Amino acid sequence: MKCANCGADVRDDVPFCSECGRPLREAKPLKKKKQKAPAAERAAKPKKKVKWKLVAFLVLLAAVVGAAGYAYLRLPAFRVQRALDHDGYQTAAKVYSAEVRDGFFENWLTALLCRDDLSKASEAYFAGELSYDEAKAFYTAFSDEENKRLSKEAEKQLAAIEADHAARDALSSGDAALKDEDFEAAMQAYAKVPEDSSVYQKAQQKLKEAQTLYVESVCDSVDKLVGKGSYAEAIRAIDAALKTVPKDAALLEKRATIGSAFEAVTLDQITDDVNKEDYAAAIKTLEEALEVMPDSTKLSDRLEALKDAQTEQSKSDRTI
Repeated sequence: MKCANCGADVRDDVPFCSECGRPLREAKPLKKKKQKAPAAERAAKPKKKVKWKLVAFLVLLAAVVGAAGYAYLRLPAFRVQRALDHDGYQTAAKVYSAEVRDGFFENWLTALLCRDDLSKASEAYFAGELSYDEAKAFYTAFSDEENKRLSKEAEKQLAAIEADHAARDALSSGDAALKDEDFEAAMQAYAKVPEDSSVYQKAQQKLKEAQTLYVESVCDSVDKLVGKGSYAEAIRAIDAALKTVPKDAALLEKRATIGSAFEAVTLDQITDDVNKEDYAAAIKTLEEALEVMPDSTKLSDRLEALKDAQTEQSKSDRTI
């Protein structure tokens, strides 16, 4: 080969010319290293989005939402809650009774979701939208020993409903007795309605009405007895009525009037016996009268006087 510099012939296997010393082959230029851009420039440059990651995330999200929706529709706890919100109390009770039985998770989740919603049936009952039998069936379904949280809440709501139902029953019984003019039975029924009942005020009004009618009927009966001269029976009837309606002003006034008449009649009855000095007969009459009116001072004083007179008569008879 020839040297490109001097034109001398040289061998192919030597790197330099033997005449001028120049290299026979040009060195390959070194590749320049690519310099990195400054950090600020790299930060400002937008990164390319990886679309497949977004697609995967959306697919996963759709799967989770679908699973949650399926659970909402199929898990008994969610179905009970859904029934409470949309389908009615009886449907909720049936779902709970039939399906929420098999595990701790179902019971726990049902209690968590539904405990606060149980009061809805009670509210519906007191609003007149749910009958007693429907409300009782609903809460009885939730009275489950395996789920103490729900059972406790259901029993609490049911107790309030049963108390109100008992009060309303007592009011109805009183109304029926009042209609039949059985005033004592009516008063007893109205008196059973407790103060915290929603019908207490109505029961108290009815109770006053029944008491007024009862007193009027007693007074009518007493007047008839007095007309027949049966003062003792009249007083006994008033005393019996005062046990039912203590301190009733009309009855107390009636008793005082008839009592005075009874005292006068009794004292008149013993006059003949005293005139005959038949103290035993007079004393017997007074003792019987005092059984009717044990609080009569007139009769008791007269009885003591007659006993003293009888004693004096006995002494006089022994002396003779």
